[in-house]
Amino acid sequence: MKLLILFFSGTGNTDYIAQYLEKKLQNYTQLIEISLLTIENCSPDELKEYDIICFGFPVFELNSPEIIRTFLANLSPIENKGVFIFCTMGLWDGNAIRKNYKPFQKKGYSFLRSMSMVMPGTDGLVMLNKKSRYVKKALEKDFESLPKVDKFTNQIIDIVKKVSSGEKLEDLSIKPRFKIASTIIGPPFHLLYLILVNFMKKKFYATDDCTFCELCVKNCPVQNISIIDKEIVFGDQCVMCLRCIHQCPTDAIQIGKITLGKFRWHGPLGDFKPKNLTN
Repeated sequence: MKLLILFFSGTGNTDYIAQYLEKKLQNYTQLIEISLLTIENCSPDELKEYDIICFGFPVFELNSPEIIRTFLANLSPIENKGVFIFCTMGLWDGNAIRKNYKPFQKKGYSFLRSMSMVMPGTDGLVMLNKKSRYVKKALEKDFESLPKVDKFTNQIIDIVKKVSSGEKLEDLSIKPRFKIASTIIGPPFHLLYLILVNFMKKKFYATDDCTFCELCVKNCPVQNISIIDKEIVFGDQCVMCLRCIHQCPTDAIQIGKITLGKFRWHGPLGDFKPKNLTN
């Protein structure tokens, strides 16, 4: 049985959970063949090669980033396939799991299980003082042991074993949880977030600390950054993954004045490198 851990990660949190999950699942290679890919290195058609997809994303606007929604909109129809979904969030996931299952459902996937994992909120961290209490808490958090992900791993293996024993994926499928509170609180929260995000997108720039290393250009998942006449130029396709600002080696990329001299996040272990560069 072939299982693909497929994910997108802007600043390293979802990347870390995906790799943690892969490491745990490697203990069961007698049952499953495991692959790990980012959506930046995978086409929607490639999903047809796998029996089960374990799909991960960071929560953004109580949903997934636009780059993920575009990817899911291009999935191919299949039969007898299943999907697990996991997300990382700084505060609240709303009905993000349910929203991101719908494209899978339309293409014939059975929903198996899901997990929402609280991680340091990188959108907030980039605006905080380096010595703030929240930054200190994020840096001191133990990411080596994640019981919630361990439980999720066990759920995956339990279903893999049942399928291997002859049970059908559709018989093991459940309905994604629907959160009523999210339908009430979600819309105004989403509107406020959109207003804030659209304002922030226009404030990206690079200071004189920029060395034109082009890392931001290479790192951007939607090719929104370019260098024109020795100037870093930000387009209008930004999905606010914040990868550029957190990965800049000289902290040159800023959002207005609110990020000047503030903290930068390099993943739970401080070693995050986007897979589109390392693979």
